[in-house]
Parts: sequence; structure tokens; C-alpha cells
Amino acid sequence: MNLLDDPRPAVQHRAIETLAGKDEGAIALLAQMVAPDRSVNARRNAVWTATRIDHPAARVVIAAGLLYPDETVRQVAIHAVSLRRDQETVPALVLLLHNPSLQNRRAAAEALGRIGDRAAVPELLKALGELSAPDRTLGELSAPDRTLEHSLTYAFIEIGDPRGAAKGLRNAGSRTRRAALVALDQMNGGGLDPVQAAALLTASDPHRFHPRTDPDLAAHNSPSRPSLWK
Repeated sequence: MNLLDDPRPAVQHRAIETLAGKDEGAIALLAQMVAPDRSVNARRNAVWTATRIDHPAARVVIAAGLLYPDETVRQVAIHAVSLRRDQETVPALVLLLHNPSLQNRRAAAEALGRIGDRAAVPELLKALGELSAPDRTLGELSAPDRTLEHSLTYAFIEIGDPRGAAKGLRNAGSRTRRAALVALDQMNGGGLDPVQAAALLTASDPHRFHPRTDPDLAAHNSPSRPSLWK
């Protein structure tokens, strides 16, 4: 079991494959490896191994990784619950939307989108409001935050809750309104009112965007169906 923490990557990979092949017979050992006294590397590899085992007890091991202080362990756990679409981890993922780690926040948004629980929509709106203030000179978010903004917006689209996303149009934050506008345009059955959208586009807002010049909106326009803006 200590081979999960071996300094040689090849040995770690072999240990992961061997333990994963034992299926539920390895779960008790993996649970020991995510204990607080284990190293970050051991816990990370234990979560990766548990990801390969389709068993409820393995998902408990993965969920423990969501609460670990190290952000790399949390990142592995977030990807794991995203792959499994584990509904029971939604409360923990919602908390991670407000974590200081940008990579954890982005992955949590992606996981919530894949899981598709509409209960996450209010927290996604709140997370959009927490994005850092724009650069005073450029009036834009930093590159990492723009990536997070995209992940949050796409989560709305995947969840597909028009009523919940529409609440973002009445939000005081311009970035939240923008994300809600894009999501409603792109999700199936979004029901975006063109008149309401036009009113937002002509509002006095430093972050308003034009459908033909804004690169984010252009990226969201799906070639598979007509867009509101075409």
C-alpha cells in the first residue's frame, strides 16, 4: 500500500492499476490512505484509484478528498465525482464554488453542470458575483477568472433550468446578467425574450457586449441551431 507514495512514478502507476483491479477488495485499504496522517501524494493516488472502482464505498473515499486541505487532492476528487456524476456530493461542490482556489472553483462548476442538479443554480449565480473586479485599465477580468466565468456559464447551460438562470437577468452584477443572457440563449427551452435581451444590450453598463463583437458570445453560438443573434 505504501507504493502509492513511492517516489518513482512508474511504481505509483502500477500500484494504482493493481489496487483498482481488486475492485471493492481494495476499498478498506484506500480508506486508510486518505487518513489525515498520510501524505498529499498518497491521498491523491488513493482518490485516483477509488475513481476506477464502481462501488458506493469507493465514492465515500472520493468524497473525503473534497474536504482535504490540499487543493491538488481536492482537484482530483472533484474530477472523480464529475465523472461519476455523484449527486450526493452536490453540497460539497457548492461550497467549493467559493473556495480561494480558482482551479477548484472552475472544476466544481464543471462537475455541477455535469451532475445537472438545479439546486446548484443559486450558488452558481452567487459565484459569478464573486469574480474579481475588472482591471482598472483594461476593464476586463484576468485570464484565470475569464476561464472560471466560462465554466460557470456553461454549467447553467448544462443544468438547463431556464427559470433559475432567468433570475440572473435581474442581478445587480453585470457579469451575472451577461452569463444568464448567454445561458438562456444557448440552453434548450431557454425562452429568452428578444425584447428583454435588447434592453440589456442597450443599458448603460461597462460590461455589456455586442453579439457580433464579443468573443465569448461568438464562442457560445452553436452552429447546430439558430442563435438569437443571427
